[in-house]
Amino acid sequence: MGIDTKTGRDKLPVRREPHWLKLTSGRYLGFRKTEGSGYWIARYRDRTGKQKYSSLGELGQMDFDAAAKAAATWLAALEAPRAATAKTGTVTAACAAYVATLETLGRPAAAGEAKARFAQLVDEDRIGRIKFERLTRDDVIAWRDALVTAERTKATANRILRTFKAALTKAAKVGYSADPFAWQSVEAFAGVDRSRELFLTKKQRNALVAKSPPELAAFLTALIYTGARPGELARATIADFDPKQCTVTLRSGKGRDAKIKARHFPLTPAVLRLFKTAAKSKLPAAPLLTDPHGAPWHRVAISRGIRAAAKTAKLPANVVAYNIRHAVISEWLSAGIDAFTVAQLCGTSVAMIERFYSKFIPAPALAKIAAVRLV
Repeated sequence: MGIDTKTGRDKLPVRREPHWLKLTSGRYLGFRKTEGSGYWIARYRDRTGKQKYSSLGELGQMDFDAAAKAAATWLAALEAPRAATAKTGTVTAACAAYVATLETLGRPAAAGEAKARFAQLVDEDRIGRIKFERLTRDDVIAWRDALVTAERTKATANRILRTFKAALTKAAKVGYSADPFAWQSVEAFAGVDRSRELFLTKKQRNALVAKSPPELAAFLTALIYTGARPGELARATIADFDPKQCTVTLRSGKGRDAKIKARHFPLTPAVLRLFKTAAKSKLPAAPLLTDPHGAPWHRVAISRGIRAAAKTAKLPANVVAYNIRHAVISEWLSAGIDAFTVAQLCGTSVAMIERFYSKFIPAPALAKIAAVRLV
C-alpha cells in the first residue's frame, strides 16, 4: 500500500501519524489519512538530526503529483544557501530591499514600478505588516485572492504576484530570514493570462487613442508606430532619439541571459513628428514620453489610463498596452514583411515570431498548391 495512488490511499488506515514515503535520505512526503479525506505533509531531517515539518494542503486541493512538487519546493528552500547574519523586518521592509536592489543594479524604471505597486498593494495591506519570518503560505494566498476586484482581472493579479514573489525571493537571498515555501508554493491563477492575445483592430486602436488624455494618447500612438514593448518606450530618453538619423534607440532585458539589448528603430515621418514635439526643450537625460506629471511612464499608470480609456471607448475590459504590440506584429506580417525583419524591428527572435504569429505569415506556396488540379 502506498500514498502515491488513489487505490493505495483508500486501503490505508485512518490515523494521526502520517503514512510516509521516502523521497531521498532525510526527505519524506507524508499522507495523514482522515475520514473521507486526508492531508499532505513534508518532513525534513537536517544535519543535526532535527526534524522539520510543513503542512502542504488537503487531498481535495492537490493530488500526489502536486503534493510532491510542493514538497520539493519546500525542501529546496530549506537547503538553499542563507546569509550568515539573518535580517528581520516586515514584508514591507523586504519589498523595500528588493526595490533598493533594482536601483543598485541600474534599473530605475523597474524600481519605480515595483515601488509604486508595493506602496498600493503591500504597504497599505495587512500582509505588509506581517513579520517576514512569520509569513505563511495562507497569508500569500489570501493576499493573492484579494487582488482580484471588479477593476483588476486575474491576469493582472498574476503579474502582480510574479513581482511580489520575485521581491520576497530577492529579500531572502540578501539575508532576510523566512521560509521561501510560503510564497514559492503559491501558484498563479490558471488559464487566465490571455489578455495579450486580444487583437485590437485599427478602428479599436484609434478609438482607444481618441479617448485617452493627451500624454497617454502620445504614448499609445508611439506604440502603434513602433510595435515596441511598453517598457521600452517608457525607458527611452531624449538622448535615445536621433532626429537626423530618424531613429530611436529602444532597450530591452528580454532573453535568456537577461542582458540589456539595444536596437535602433527607424521612424516614419508621422512618429518622427510626434517625437520631435515630445523632445522640444528637454534635456538629454529626460524621458522622451512622459505622464501628465512630466514623469516617466510606469506600468501602473499606463494600465489605469488604458482601462479608463477602454471603458469610455466601449472596448473589452481586458485591454492592455501589450495588445498594441501584438496587433502591430500581426499586421506587419500579414502585409508581407518577412519574419526576420519583423523580429529585428521588435527586438525578438524569428523563432518567437514563427511560434506565436505563424498564422499571420503569408504562405506563397498556397496559391500554387491551389492552382494544381488534383481531382
